[in-house]
Amino acid sequence: MALSILIPIFSYLIGSLSLAPLVVRIQHRSILGSTGAANVAHLAGVKWGIAAGLFDFAKGFLPVFVSRLLGLGGWVTAASGLAAVVGHIWPVYFGFHGGRGLNTITGASILLLPRELPIAYVLGIGVGYAVRSSESMRSHIDPIAAGAAGALIGMILLSLLFREEVPISFYAIGAAILPMISGFTDMVAFFTRVAKRG
Repeated sequence: MALSILIPIFSYLIGSLSLAPLVVRIQHRSILGSTGAANVAHLAGVKWGIAAGLFDFAKGFLPVFVSRLLGLGGWVTAASGLAAVVGHIWPVYFGFHGGRGLNTITGASILLLPRELPIAYVLGIGVGYAVRSSESMRSHIDPIAAGAAGALIGMILLSLLFREEVPISFYAIGAAILPMISGFTDMVAFFTRVAKRG
């Protein structure tokens, strides 16, 4: 029982860790915006961005791996994956201001949704390419954000299609919703722009 509570807490604390502050300090820069890998790459270079991305991936992978290694139930394992994502998006060590969590979601999902993940990513790439190819859509929607949303929603639908256990589908839904919550202000700004143009 104690592990069922401690492991998700541990997962959140692991998820809250970030390479971004260390990297930008080495590079003598300040963090502007997200602490995710894409922003690190923009501020400090591609190599540092890749390192941050791999670190973020490991933050999602490790809690799920440990939960399964300890033989904990499906709900605890799913909660551990989501807790790591929450930690990345709202890290306790950095004033609850983190990244969108996509690499951390990938790290957890490779264990929780191994069948769904590759298909969902192909769907996401397709959505992103479709948006990028349409001039009218591209002016309103970021192709990368659209592709990420397509992949995350795809994971939900595929988890239902493959009839995953309830905790796994719960994880898929949570993993899709959390980045949307973190990007709520961006969504509001987008719909405001669309309303003004329409």
